[in-house]
Amino acid sequence: MFESLASIGIHLKNILGKAGRCLVVTDTHVWPLHGERLQRALQSVGWEPQVRAVDPGEESKSTQTLDDLYEWALSLEVERATAVLAFGGGVVGDLTGYFAATLLRGVPLVQVPTTLVAQVDSSTGGKTGINHPRGKNLIGAFYRPKLVLSDVSLLHTLSEDDWLSGLSETIKHALIADSGLFSDLSEDWADVLTRRSENLVDLVRRSASVKIRTVAQDEFESGIRMHLNFGHTFGHAIEQVAGYGVISHGRAVAAGMTAATFLSARYTDNLAVDTILEPLAALCPPEWRKLDAARIVEAMTNDKKRSDGRTRFVLLRQPGDAYVTADVDPRLVLESIHRAQQ
Repeated sequence: MFESLASIGIHLKNILGKAGRCLVVTDTHVWPLHGERLQRALQSVGWEPQVRAVDPGEESKSTQTLDDLYEWALSLEVERATAVLAFGGGVVGDLTGYFAATLLRGVPLVQVPTTLVAQVDSSTGGKTGINHPRGKNLIGAFYRPKLVLSDVSLLHTLSEDDWLSGLSETIKHALIADSGLFSDLSEDWADVLTRRSENLVDLVRRSASVKIRTVAQDEFESGIRMHLNFGHTFGHAIEQVAGYGVISHGRAVAAGMTAATFLSARYTDNLAVDTILEPLAALCPPEWRKLDAARIVEAMTNDKKRSDGRTRFVLLRQPGDAYVTADVDPRLVLESIHRAQQ
């Protein structure tokens, strides 16, 4: 739901029946900005939040950070009814979700996303996990939150990089499933980029609804949910080759979508390539163009979406019409990366 942060305590109480102690996992960047608002909203209806702030960035999605959270929670003698709130962006959401899924074999999880990436994408899908040296999000679980509460006002404090990362996921949702949303985003793109669009709240809601509808049809990613990985097969490999945390996830996905668009054009006639690439151009991080394309292809061999030893790609027929295939010529994959890096 898209509501003010002030309502979180009431909603949590309605879901769990009564207020009490709860755990809040956040990061050291988000908490100084918005922590007082969250604490006030929880305490006003009787919640007693216990707070743990991790370091921001992908490095925190690790077994070491996870072990620290387990030790903290167990020292507080938590119970299976103790709610865990993820208060932050995608990293906090992924980490905290897996923490909640595995603590005492599962405790109630609430996602309170504070970034655009998390509000339109990562908080709503039930995917949780941590990274491994062999790849991103290779250790994790599907675990549904009891509640997702998004307050769009929190987005005004985002850095430029975080904003652009979120727009990458917004564009992705439009490209795979909502051509009307893609047209509206493209038409209003200059104002969306600078956060001046009068339609911003509506565009964020519509983007999130694509994710919610898709997950509702395919919770465990055996069919249409795979479309949400458009740009991710390339993007995760780009993150790995650059070094986790060097390029933000969303902007790596933007670069990945650019490569996937060139690859799509080799298998689909009359794809509107220029129309797709125009908004993506502002989202791609310049440093990715210096990465070794062959290493990116090699990194794809560790992608968790591989099947029967082959890498699966999400490609486009047109904006709003995606499909999945593993029948791709590896030479064209390399070629697509080279073209996208130009």
